Amino acid sequence: MKHYTLERWTQYARQEPPLTPQEEAELEQHLQQCDTCLELYMLGLEEAEADYPALADPQVLLDQVMLKLPPMAPTPQADFSPLPAKKIEDRRTGWLRHPVFHYTVAAAITVVLMSSGAFQTIVDRLQPGDSYGSEAMKLEHRDKGQAERTSVSQTIMNKTIVMLDAIQAKHERGGTR
Repeated sequence: MKHYTLERWTQYARQEPPLTPQEEAELEQHLQQCDTCLELYMLGLEEAEADYPALADPQVLLDQVMLKLPPMAPTPQADFSPLPAKKIEDRRTGWLRHPVFHYTVAAAITVVLMSSGAFQTIVDRLQPGDSYGSEAMKLEHRDKGQAERTSVSQTIMNKTIVMLDAIQAKHERGGTR
């Protein structure tokens, strides 16, 4: 492939000497195929930039060009009609999947259960006869006389394990639960 020099591309950008249509087509086709010459042409454009006339007021030129363009018919997409029902429905389901919505629902359920006393009932059933069931930590005396701290959550975990072990034993004996 034949490559052209920076000087030749600068001459092409300045349009000196005037080219025949065949020469111009040959150079443009070469620009489409050769990245090296395209870079040289861009450098030639930068060198030839000083030879181009400066625009006094670009807005005047823009207005003149816009006046010469034929008027365009409005496109159907330019219509500002409401969105179809499906798109609105998609937006509604979007916020239902948002984590903030889930946290808000969980917080509301927690407040309702706390105010109704459901959590207190659960704690009281796990520790029957204990008047300190609502405290976070309590002292439990063992046979050795040592004091050990047991949290409410640890007690719940212990009771859950006992319940799961009972379910597993029934399942092994052939029961469904």
